[in-house]
Amino acid sequence: MKKRNINIFDTTLRDGAQATEQNVGIFERKAIGEGLIELGVNVIEAGFASASKVDFETIKYLAKKSSDTNTHIASLSRAVEFEIDKSWEALKFAKNPIIHTFISTSNIHMKEKLNMSRTQVYKSAVNSVRYAKQIMNGKGKVEFSLEDATRTDKEFIAKVVEGVIDAGADIINLPDTVGYAQRGEIKDMIEYLKFKVPKINTVQISVHCHNDLGQATANSLEGILFGANQVECTINGVGERAGNSAMEEIVASIVTRLDIYGDFTTSIDTRKFGSLSKIVSEFFNMKVQPNKAIVGNHAFKHMSGIHQDGVN
Repeated sequence: MKKRNINIFDTTLRDGAQATEQNVGIFERKAIGEGLIELGVNVIEAGFASASKVDFETIKYLAKKSSDTNTHIASLSRAVEFEIDKSWEALKFAKNPIIHTFISTSNIHMKEKLNMSRTQVYKSAVNSVRYAKQIMNGKGKVEFSLEDATRTDKEFIAKVVEGVIDAGADIINLPDTVGYAQRGEIKDMIEYLKFKVPKINTVQISVHCHNDLGQATANSLEGILFGANQVECTINGVGERAGNSAMEEIVASIVTRLDIYGDFTTSIDTRKFGSLSKIVSEFFNMKVQPNKAIVGNHAFKHMSGIHQDGVN
């Protein structure tokens, strides 16, 4: 039986960079981006093109740098035309560009952050995808994210997902934006969408989990088991607040637990995790805790007679 490849979408340079107080310049971002290409990630979200000149130039550089690889380069933008234009301006030289656009869909975000009705949010979502597809003119892909999906009414999720697929979305991302989801909730959301939106089988399903309640890796893996074929993550789990799902933990789980994840594979060269982890830690000025899974200094040390022979 052929294994199903799980796309690894890295957002270290976007979500991760938003978390550090360090001024991460263009040199550092280029080095991290080049390391991600060597690592074998499928998608690099290289920045938020309209947010800063550094983001824009990083996206543009990696768009050109990846031209002789199969790596996709993504730029984030809100569901507004001028930000989508800026993303495309930075991405247009990429071999495999992705415009990643989003809008919040939860009641609390629509009321407190956007001051928009469901009708307005729905129209913005559909129009942004349609516009992105139009300006790309068939060259790349459009990813749409329902920000705060795990706190969104399921019927509204289904309505928005159906609308953006009809508008041309290639990838549907379901973010656990504030790290709210617990066991079974990612599964339930994906299964509900598969039941209510038959066309979802024509697009990629992606999950993007945060670690506010310590569940980011578990929720990402649950997404994979129940139908997601893309997972969004970062090196060392860097990201806003408590961080994102850690790429090294997700990939190591798939590689190690073949009894559970034997039907899946990734393109990641796991031998390169250690060196890239150190680069990200140094450039972001965010030390990796010694007992951090996979890349922590103590991750493979044993200091008890139970685990190590010869200890007195």
